[in-house]
Amino acid sequence: MSIYTIDAGNTQIKVGKFENDILVEKQSFKVLDEFYLYYAQQKIDKSILSSVRNFEWDSRNGIAPLLLDQLTKLPFENRYKTKETLGNDRKALVSGAMKLFPKQNCLVIDAGTCITYDFINAAQCYLGGAISPGYTMRFKALNHYTAKLPLIEKTEDNVTLIGDSTNTSIKSGVYHGVLMELEGVMGQYLKKYSDLIVILTGGDAKHFEKQLKATIFAIPNLQMEGLYHILQQND
Repeated sequence: MSIYTIDAGNTQIKVGKFENDILVEKQSFKVLDEFYLYYAQQKIDKSILSSVRNFEWDSRNGIAPLLLDQLTKLPFENRYKTKETLGNDRKALVSGAMKLFPKQNCLVIDAGTCITYDFINAAQCYLGGAISPGYTMRFKALNHYTAKLPLIEKTEDNVTLIGDSTNTSIKSGVYHGVLMELEGVMGQYLKKYSDLIVILTGGDAKHFEKQLKATIFAIPNLQMEGLYHILQQND
């Protein structure tokens, strides 16, 4: 059985193909028509769509996916006070944590456009978390809200603690600010939950995963795993 997960973001559409509960293929598309062409050519048994776009599905593009929305059954108890504002990405990440680490206290950190923290306890209750500016967003904020600070691009290079120029000072401040935030948040959760599983995912995870002192699980495809798990709950 071939099951597809579709995550339609603002800039890319990411597709995962699962067979026998295992992710076997990943694709990404920047153009909607290219995604439709790909999707229509696949042999699909079931699929699920999480989207920030307005999709009006055309039957010519193949079997319509299950749309993740407020009515979709979730595999956890949602105790978020404003359930209608909880993003589909966070729902999928928490569901992915449940799938991979069932009945354990899990903190999911998604280092993407924003940095999100989501906590689900061993009783499978989602309690909430936190949202802060992402890695790239912080560079842009320094440039946008000041008169003279330049826009600096993040790099793969090791970032020194002491910047010896304006550019390297910005790199140091942003990089080590994010790193210390991650360490600090994890530390606070570990004080409360000593048996905590920490999962790091998202496009910017690679910049920080080797520098974090706590034991973490780096899982780049966590959102696909989560969408798959949600779909299984809605058979």
